[in-house]
Amino acid sequence: MVYFEPNSGLNLEHRELYLKNRRSLIRQLKYSLKNENSIDMALFLNGIPLLTMELKNQLTGQDFRNSEAQYRRDRDPKEPLLRFKQLLAHFCVDNDVVTMTTRLMGDDTKFLPYNKGIANPPNPNGYRTHYLWEEILAPDSLLNIIENYVHLSREVDKSWDPYKGKVVEKPKELLIFPRYHQLDCVRKIRDQVRVEGTGHHYLIQHTTGSGKSYEIGWLSHLLTSLYRSKDETHRIFDTIIVVTDRKVLDKQLQNTITQLEQTKGVVNSVDKDSHQLQEFLEQSKDIIISTIQKFPKISETISQLKSKTFGVIIDEVHSWFFSDKWYRLQKEDGTVFNL
Repeated sequence: MVYFEPNSGLNLEHRELYLKNRRSLIRQLKYSLKNENSIDMALFLNGIPLLTMELKNQLTGQDFRNSEAQYRRDRDPKEPLLRFKQLLAHFCVDNDVVTMTTRLMGDDTKFLPYNKGIANPPNPNGYRTHYLWEEILAPDSLLNIIENYVHLSREVDKSWDPYKGKVVEKPKELLIFPRYHQLDCVRKIRDQVRVEGTGHHYLIQHTTGSGKSYEIGWLSHLLTSLYRSKDETHRIFDTIIVVTDRKVLDKQLQNTITQLEQTKGVVNSVDKDSHQLQEFLEQSKDIIISTIQKFPKISETISQLKSKTFGVIIDEVHSWFFSDKWYRLQKEDGTVFNL
């Protein structure tokens, strides 16, 4: 139904098929047989609906809050087009602010900010929300998001059941569409690595609850298939190593990275001993997840594999920034991403 952009220039036929994708936009989309409501804008790919937008203009006395109210009160989530997982996202847009949701639930619908910062910076050439259509929803960008970022997360919701007198677990699904800051971070790292190559260090700062686990997951998968240019045939990194600040592997981070796996066997968790870690490194496994406690073995093995290139993603780096492990890592000829 769709062909995504090839990572390298090896397959010319794939490239031709990618260029045949057809993107379309429909304004005032009528979506219901029960009423005459219409949604301001919807984007389609090869005839498949992707997302919707309600657009407001402060000069007419309305803003993004009116868009949110429309989705909550006038857009029935039982309609075929608006059911959960039928579309990727719904955006509320005015001249200055963007919000977004991936699930309509009537009055219970929750919208997340989709701004470049706490507030969008002034744009001397137009609306503050220009980045939405120029950076996020541009054809190549949106296809890249669909292929590498959009994710159906299966999680467990824990709550107290007063009738059973205990905590019960209920499975739930979350449709993840990358927030602007997450996408911006991963793409900036990608572009910088393409320019600078291997052997550099980067620091990424986060606030609590900003989606760091997903950024680590998206970044690790992206780096395994990163080339300097579309014409090259050799990847920049042979192996990506994710190091967690835990004595036991961080299950949330491990599950997030594994769920993003598109090909079975790409993600390899070191859940046994240092010998298992060494084997993974020597076999050039695409993604290896390990703990700080095994870092001496990582450092030792990397230094022996001179013909290989490694990218190291460190979670919670602040907790060991001034440790001996950090200074030893600085001496290694690898690329380090510190979150």
